[in-house]
Amino acid sequence: MVVIAWIISPRLQTPSNGLFLSLAVVDLLNGLITIPFGIIYNYYRRWIFGLNRPLCQMQLITSYGFQVAASLHLIQIAVDRYRILFEGVPYLQRQTLKSVLEFAVVSWSILFWIVSPIAFD
Repeated sequence: MVVIAWIISPRLQTPSNGLFLSLAVVDLLNGLITIPFGIIYNYYRRWIFGLNRPLCQMQLITSYGFQVAASLHLIQIAVDRYRILFEGVPYLQRQTLKSVLEFAVVSWSILFWIVSPIAFD
């Protein structure tokens, strides 16, 4: 819903809301990729997908990775709100969608750095 609202409404397409859009994308990917495997694993209390090591690794990578990404986004949103409160209009005038995109690239880079040991194990 957040992604659709951001795309449809030009008034919502602000840099600060871009952070929420990015968090919504991370949560959507988590819900589509990671959670179904987690539900099945918790229901059967074992890995039922056989000896499919790449599938197990993918589930671990996405699970840890999306948790890290969501945490980084929440931290950035908190910092953004803090700066809006204490710096006000000058901060809002300097803020651009490019700066939000740069943050997203940095957070995804951190995510890949953190989950790379699982991928290359």
